[in-house]
Amino acid sequence: MSARCQLPLLLASVLFVSISTWGQQVPAYPGMPPVKLKLTAASDKACLDSFVPLELKITNITKSDLEIRELDVFRNYVIEFMTDAGSRELVANLLIWPGTKREEERLREIHVLKTDESYTATFKLGVWDRRAFSRPGKYWLRTYYKESASSNAVSFEVVDCKSN
Repeated sequence: MSARCQLPLLLASVLFVSISTWGQQVPAYPGMPPVKLKLTAASDKACLDSFVPLELKITNITKSDLEIRELDVFRNYVIEFMTDAGSRELVANLLIWPGTKREEERLREIHVLKTDESYTATFKLGVWDRRAFSRPGKYWLRTYYKESASSNAVSFEVVDCKSN
């Protein structure tokens, strides 16, 4: 193929790629998730059958506006238990629908973040589900946003307040 024929094909390819990626949320660095997550627990102790207050700071690290759907916040969790030997044991990998709001209301809540802007969400994680919190001890929790970004892990101790 001559150089004259290759140039229009190259320009068409560049134009196609430019048009197909226009308006997409592009991370600051290739391969990075579009958000940075910072998870904190308001308490380092919780009674079985109570809750742990959590706060999640979501920061847009893309080069464009980013829509954060409330439905996707505090939905995916990994919970680990600290064994007597000092290792972490996976007790739950959950996809849940937390909160007390009706799902139709949660579907409508959307927060638009500009580059480097943050949104902070709060949630009370119930410590009553015996599938995840089967015994007193130290637990580690990490959450995800849309399965693309992972938060830091926070730890808290679960105690049986009824027997203390």
